[in-house]
Amino acid sequence: MKPLGLCLAGPTAGGKSALALQLAETLHGAVEFISVDSAQVYRGMDIGTAKPSAAERARVPHHLIDLLEPEQAYSAARSSPSTPRRSTAAWTSAPRSPTPPSARASRIT
Repeated sequence: MKPLGLCLAGPTAGGKSALALQLAETLHGAVEFISVDSAQVYRGMDIGTAKPSAAERARVPHHLIDLLEPEQAYSAARSSPSTPRRSTAAWTSAPRSPTPPSARASRIT
């Protein structure tokens, strides 16, 4: 059977994560989550990003969360359809960005 892609979109605090977890339980583990939140990709930026808890992440595989240090640049061009299959080591070994923190937000796309 061909994998199905489903996108849940909506405003912050709109219940997307809770709905996704319910869907994962209904589908009995046939679900993986790929975060497209521009801040969740960074380690240590838990407050204000509504990252899933450790318990939620243990229930369902999550991708593109906590991959880079805040001083590393990230853009959508770094991801691809095969991203969830890539080793996180490839992401965490990326060269550090020389961009100062004050300019970093404008580089996240």
